[in-house]
Amino acid sequence: MRELAESVRALGAILADPSRDADVVDPAVRAAAHATIVLEQTANLSVSVIVGQIRSTATDLLRSTGIGLAEAQAMVRAAAAQLDLP
Repeated sequence: MRELAESVRALGAILADPSRDADVVDPAVRAAAHATIVLEQTANLSVSVIVGQIRSTATDLLRSTGIGLAEAQAMVRAAAAQLDLP
């Protein structure tokens, strides 16, 4: 959730300077990755709903930077595999 919040806070900055889109993209992708990993560890319905909302919000944030829908969805789906966890 903190990463999602970080991404939202960065939205204003990219309106002034679109080259800073990584400030939105990177934390949104990390949030989706962490959410996906949590989902893989539980079958709890409530967790599934929350994870779905996080992933959907991350997709919307990616789209706000100009990334197309298909690419944003692919980035969110691939996020957990790209997360470097110890």
